Amino acid sequence: MLEVRQLCKRFGATAALDDVSLQVTPGGIGAVVGPNGAGKSTLLRIVAGVLAPSAGQVFVGGMDTRTQGRQVRRLIGFLPEQSPLYRDLRVEEHLSYRGRLKGLAGKRLRARLRSVIEGCGLDDIRRRLIGRLSLGQRQRVGLADVLLTEPRLMVLDEPFAGLDADQADRFCSLLAGVCARHGTILLSTHRLDLVDRLCHSCTTLSQGRVIRQTVLAPHTDGERERAPADAACGGGLP
Repeated sequence: MLEVRQLCKRFGATAALDDVSLQVTPGGIGAVVGPNGAGKSTLLRIVAGVLAPSAGQVFVGGMDTRTQGRQVRRLIGFLPEQSPLYRDLRVEEHLSYRGRLKGLAGKRLRARLRSVIEGCGLDDIRRRLIGRLSLGQRQRVGLADVLLTEPRLMVLDEPFAGLDADQADRFCSLLAGVCARHGTILLSTHRLDLVDRLCHSCTTLSQGRVIRQTVLAPHTDGERERAPADAACGGGLP
């Protein structure tokens, strides 16, 4: 579903990404980990089509983002670390507004609103002001926004940032269900315990370069066939 080939990104004399390659198979969840400044957000922004690479290629569903960018963007849903939520709107109002911005209308919009509100567990807070939501609730609203257009690839930048253990656990379960129903996820995180639980592959970046890539295969009892992610993906990251 997603293939990144020899991706490079320079900002002046600084190499933010240098020869980065990775793959996420259809229906899989791929993690990108590494310390602050490793290039995680830059990589995700390029995959999402928000930022252009200096060199290299990104393929989504077999399509090259350089030559088929418009078609590819229709397949991608991007949740940045700071989700663009309108604090003075109620949850359903916000999602309806965002849906219209994305070209949804009429019966199609109403159907998608029902689906994402139910799927992301927002029914009890659908009429609550976004400014009064907890961080975990706001993350669920952001994910619902991403899902409005039924993307085949979801790109999530630090979706667990700021969540306490219980919130992160619930959001992790939500993502697993979303992936099973909707498709493929690429996410960045510092939460290596959740990588081990949730993800099928892990790419570790340091100073813009790939230093380790690991396939993670879950058992039905929640354990992994290989080393846990805190070892396999680099251990002790700050």
